[in-house]
Amino acid sequence: MAQAMRTTTVALIGLLALGLTGCSRGSTHDIVVNAEAASPAAVTPAPTVAGTTTDPLRPGQSRVLVAGSAWTVALLSTNLDAAVPTTTAVPDDRRPRQDETFVVGTFSLTVSAAAVAAQGGDLATEGTSAWQSLTYSYVGADGTAYNGSTGTPCATATALIMAEPLWADGDTATGDVCVAVPSDKVEGGLWRVVNGQGTGLYFATS
Repeated sequence: MAQAMRTTTVALIGLLALGLTGCSRGSTHDIVVNAEAASPAAVTPAPTVAGTTTDPLRPGQSRVLVAGSAWTVALLSTNLDAAVPTTTAVPDDRRPRQDETFVVGTFSLTVSAAAVAAQGGDLATEGTSAWQSLTYSYVGADGTAYNGSTGTPCATATALIMAEPLWADGDTATGDVCVAVPSDKVEGGLWRVVNGQGTGLYFATS
């Protein structure tokens, strides 16, 4: 039974990956690699950092998303101008518009089996996906959140959506989230990662 459920979950994530690009939920675009990530930082626990807009986590700092969450989250790096060179073979409709900039965040997410069990789940038989469990957005300095539902779809070669499901305590998924942001809203922005109730953490880009 466990193996069957694992196979089903992997298949579902594979199908999901074909229908989503970057961090756009509900898009029917196939994934096209048209963005690049920055070099990642090492992960260091930072439980005393609030993870708010006024006290965001810095690259490499990790913290449990919220009390009782199964996820410990870290932003490893941000590329604030992530579009691949125009000389690369990228279709015209997958290049950023004149008023857009591709922003890529590389995230690391570690799961706790005990927290999953406390929520009524069984990590070993059900597995979980860092992409499907949480929502990722880039919040501009004006407070507007961009999550890929608008703008040009973008993705790197190591998109978080393609990360394997996690089955064991302490397993970690690492991957990139790409968002098309209006160019005049990029500077001073923060990443935000939230659960299904809209509660979570803010991360500074540097």
